[in-house]
Amino acid sequence: MNLPIAILPTALAALIVSCSDNHSAAANTDDSAMPDEAIASIGSKYWLLKSDLAYYKESTGSRSAEVSLDTLIDEQVLAANAKEEGLAEMPQVRAAIRRLLASAYLEQFATETPVVTNDEVEAAWNASGDRFVVPASARIAVLRQKLDGTETQAALEKLAKAREAFLSLPESVSRRGFGTLAVDFSDDPNTRFQGGDYGKVVAGQAHVCLPLEVVATACATQNVGLVNEPIVAAGAAWLVLVSEQAPAARRPLVEVAPQLRHELEADAAARQHSELLSAARGKQPAKILIDIKSMKFHTEPATNESPPLFTDR
Repeated sequence: MNLPIAILPTALAALIVSCSDNHSAAANTDDSAMPDEAIASIGSKYWLLKSDLAYYKESTGSRSAEVSLDTLIDEQVLAANAKEEGLAEMPQVRAAIRRLLASAYLEQFATETPVVTNDEVEAAWNASGDRFVVPASARIAVLRQKLDGTETQAALEKLAKAREAFLSLPESVSRRGFGTLAVDFSDDPNTRFQGGDYGKVVAGQAHVCLPLEVVATACATQNVGLVNEPIVAAGAAWLVLVSEQAPAARRPLVEVAPQLRHELEADAAARQHSELLSAARGKQPAKILIDIKSMKFHTEPATNESPPLFTDR
């Protein structure tokens, strides 16, 4: 008989009952020992209780009490037989039971999610330093001239002419970046036909085509317009035009408060879990009885040594 996947947790709970010494849903089926909530007896050892049926119906959404009870009987019968066959000692079964009981203990004894006050959130924001600072950014266009040793001066002079040509353009001229000047004064294959436009760059972030010196200078510029002098970096000279500039700014508290509150709640829950676990260990002291390092497991990575192709008979 194949049990539906949805009822496996309930089946596991039934197996836990079967494996325990004192069965909350199990006892001698003698009527004098029958629990007040008993609704069915299983063999000579186990009872199913009203709470078992109520939990099953709630967790599965089953509408029929008769069908639910019949399923619970099947589960308890299988669990009881599994115990008699020694299946309760299988590592995977022990692990499943252990995890389910551990989870139930934490749910039972852990308090509700810690309440984080607005003052605590604000204090965390005040102590966050540069964490929520949005770095400076700029929208730029560049004219590039590669430097080739003896031609360095010639490259710088060409960019100087480009600067003069740009400053002489009427303000009414609509253009993208340097406009058509990029075709005449830039050797950058990526942007010379797009006015030298590189779009937005962000301080501290590496750019695939631009050296850090160009990005840093552009983002540090206080005003829009041409950067005063060409920047020499990465084997080239760069004339930089800043069309938009946004200084570094800290994100406001109202914007980051939900994130901070969530983090503070998670930290408090982790501390609570640690304290609960410490107390549990105090009640149930653990002692390691073997040298764990001496154990060998099938899941350990294989050594680099290859086995011999042939062995002696």
